[in-house]
Amino acid sequence: MVFRNNRFDYDLCDYDAVSIASVLRLKPIIFMEGAVRQVEADSAAEVVDEAASRKTVVSFTLGEDYGDIVRRVSSFFSSQSDTGKAYIIRGSEVLPLNIEDLIYNRIEKAGITAELFDTVIVPFRLYYVTVAGAVNAPGRFPYVPDRTWEYYIGLAGGFNEQNGMETITIQGPDGMKLSKSDVILPETTITAERNGFLYNFNRFAVPVTTLLSITSTILMFFNLAK
Repeated sequence: MVFRNNRFDYDLCDYDAVSIASVLRLKPIIFMEGAVRQVEADSAAEVVDEAASRKTVVSFTLGEDYGDIVRRVSSFFSSQSDTGKAYIIRGSEVLPLNIEDLIYNRIEKAGITAELFDTVIVPFRLYYVTVAGAVNAPGRFPYVPDRTWEYYIGLAGGFNEQNGMETITIQGPDGMKLSKSDVILPETTITAERNGFLYNFNRFAVPVTTLLSITSTILMFFNLAK
């Protein structure tokens, strides 16, 4: 081993292995977390379980716009990724980042320059519809494209027979109220209104009857004690 020009020079021997690190290791990085695929750096093999939340390191060039970054790593996103609702966490700041527009709607630039240790959160898109209220079996049901609200009410066992008018409210995934003719999307909530007299009466009849029974028992003992 010889020291030359401020560095050590090693004599190579037979069967020595020399590894040269990639310059990418010297580049700044950001993190992508949530509904992103984990890809092996060497084989580009995708992990099968896409439903698990993951955190992936992405390198970038100083001054690079997020539009260029997300198109470069577009293979990280799947049908589980809600790319329209992604956002960046930068210290105490939260910056919206519509990845869907950048990849699919041909918007060239996001207008946001990546900074060291930014974290891009990509939410999951959950493929279910919630049915609540005055139905026989409320719960969450798998989303099926092109189905109406009646289909999901049917999956929930139909309207409760003791309910009166079959009135519903539909709330979209963005929290906006929808009409019966609107398209049912994933993460929609359909609520059957509780408006029947018998339905509401039966909900409160047992606790009211119990309370009256306890009250009458107390009064009886009070009268006997006199």
